[in-house]
Amino acid sequence: MFNHANIHLSARLDRRLRLLVVTPDMHRVPHSIIRRETDSNFGFNLP
Repeated sequence: MFNHANIHLSARLDRRLRLLVVTPDMHRVPHSIIRRETDSNFGFNLP
C-alpha cells in the first residue's frame, strides 16, 4: 500500500518513481476536492 503511505518524497525521487508506480503524491489526485482531478485518475498500482 505504498501509494496510501502519507510520506513525503523528494521531487526528484517522485518524478522517477512515478514512471513505474503510483506514488503517494499521484494518489492524492482521486481524493482531491477539484472535480476534474477526482474524475480523471483510475489507476491504483500503475500510472
